[in-house]
Amino acid sequence: MYIASKVWRSIAEAEPIDVFPLLRPFAIGLVITFFPTMLGALNGVLGGISSATNAVVRGQNQSIIQLQERKEALLAAHPENAAYASDEAFEKELGAKEVLDFGGKAALYFDRLSYDVQKNFREWMRNALELLHDSAALIINTIRTFFLIILSIIGPISFGFAIWPGFEGTLTNWFSRYINTFLWLPVANIFGAITAKIQVMMLNSDIARLQSGGDLEKADYGYMIFLVIAICGYLTVPSVANWIVAASGMTNITRFATRGAV
Repeated sequence: MYIASKVWRSIAEAEPIDVFPLLRPFAIGLVITFFPTMLGALNGVLGGISSATNAVVRGQNQSIIQLQERKEALLAAHPENAAYASDEAFEKELGAKEVLDFGGKAALYFDRLSYDVQKNFREWMRNALELLHDSAALIINTIRTFFLIILSIIGPISFGFAIWPGFEGTLTNWFSRYINTFLWLPVANIFGAITAKIQVMMLNSDIARLQSGGDLEKADYGYMIFLVIAICGYLTVPSVANWIVAASGMTNITRFATRGAV
């Protein structure tokens, strides 16, 4: 029907028949026929970017784990916490008190209770923020996977509609949306690598502060605040991916293809 309408219009207007636009239905039909192969090739090209960026994030996360363990060891060994970090040290400090020094023993118990409360609160806050930070990346990847599955299912339908006049833009719109959605993971990995690098620098700064006898209560504050900033930053990943597709000229390609088809 598409070819017949084009040929009949050219005959009615006594114009030469342009054969090249008539090949469009055959080309789209071949793409629909081999859609899984085309989709696999597209995923292979874009998947290489995701794998490369994911490797960078894994390397940074290993450094964060090692520095966090080193920081915890320094916190436990700090002179202000040495008497409360372990039961043996606390019992030794308690045994140094006189038998009838009930006030000193009670003060020691209260100091250890205060240390445990502050330590547990910092650990709880840090673990909660780290969980939210990791959950943000997982949520983006889950939504991205859902969108890619939907786009993969409706891809042949969009290609089929692209044959008819007035629906030419559905072809390039599908490609732009698929590439845009697929780039969510590489963009999130790049953002995660940047934030992980800054976290490594902040942990090194905290370790240096602890080694020089700095304020223990402020050792985790900057790290926690940065985790909040990183969680908010993950919300910008879809917008950044959209900028990449627009900057690559996809909008101009869509406009050119639509104008040429018309």
